[in-house]
Amino acid sequence: MTGLTTGYAFQVSPELAPKGKGRLKTLATMVAISAAGVVLSACGTVQPEPLGRQDIATAIQGDEVLFQQMTPAITEPLDLNHAMARALKYNLDNRVKLMEQALAEQSFNLAKMDMLPVLAANAGFTSRSNEDASSSENVRTGVQSLAQSTSVDKDRSNADLRLSWNVLDFGVSYLKAKQESDRFLIVKSARRDIMAKLLQQTRSAYWKAAVTQKLKPRIDVLLIDTEKALGQLEEIQREKLRAPLDVLQEQRQLLSIMRNLKSLQRSVETSQIELASLINQSPNAEIPLESPSELPALPPLPSNDLDVLERVALANSGEYIGQLYNARIAQREARKSMLRLLPGLEFSYSANYDSNSGNPPIFRGLQK
Repeated sequence: MTGLTTGYAFQVSPELAPKGKGRLKTLATMVAISAAGVVLSACGTVQPEPLGRQDIATAIQGDEVLFQQMTPAITEPLDLNHAMARALKYNLDNRVKLMEQALAEQSFNLAKMDMLPVLAANAGFTSRSNEDASSSENVRTGVQSLAQSTSVDKDRSNADLRLSWNVLDFGVSYLKAKQESDRFLIVKSARRDIMAKLLQQTRSAYWKAAVTQKLKPRIDVLLIDTEKALGQLEEIQREKLRAPLDVLQEQRQLLSIMRNLKSLQRSVETSQIELASLINQSPNAEIPLESPSELPALPPLPSNDLDVLERVALANSGEYIGQLYNARIAQREARKSMLRLLPGLEFSYSANYDSNSGNPPIFRGLQK
């Protein structure tokens, strides 16, 4: 079945057909029923349409092209500063927080606009095909007392301009703008925390990848030597040149060394994948790193006192500062609720214009 068609037919005999207003009412009822039937039949034809394989494949190809355009490939060895800069520029979590900050800033700007007076302008044009004439009739004698006359032009235009400012709305808008400013500061503080954690994770992943990448050639050589030693021990065991227990103990030690070396070898790939995800690169991308000859010294702590360190951590914690801003937002929300209980006071100013020539001259100009 490719479609659904519903039809309705009504036939009323001439003897039963109502006349006048009743006939129009019956006709309107039949039209309404027919329209309802058409709507119901249209609703029945709507069915779920799942995406096809080709549509999904096309979307994937478009996303891959967008991903490649968004993050340029690495053409030279990365140092730590370059890796941190790419993380701040291309990391998706940081970009999401950046968009949230921009959205909060726009909401703050819109809230400030609500404090301005309301300005409304209207304009219109009216045209008639005949004169809007009228006459008077004596109610006692039925004789027309006045000739037909009109006070309205066939073509007329009008316009009005109104400026109003409500004191109560201004107070509520002021508190709302203060709340939006606090929300903007919350998002800004959260983005600062994201950036700090991102830099910390990038620094850790970079040094881990740099060290493991530098050790990779030595790990490969040690794995080859360990496999050769195991082969020699197996030959010794077959020819029974040494005690079996000693050979087994040495094999166990070599297998343990091989397991540790393979674990280090896997950590090289893991650190590369972790660094690639932080700087928004493909997981299978080979990232060349520029490892310095000397490791930088760790920065000194601001103090050795634990209480001082806790205060510094709280003063720079986005979550703690965000809770303080949320408390201030809740206080202003209570003030807004109390302010809405007060009577409103509004100041307004309006100007009106009407081009009708039938009005007195004072009404055809700009009225205030």
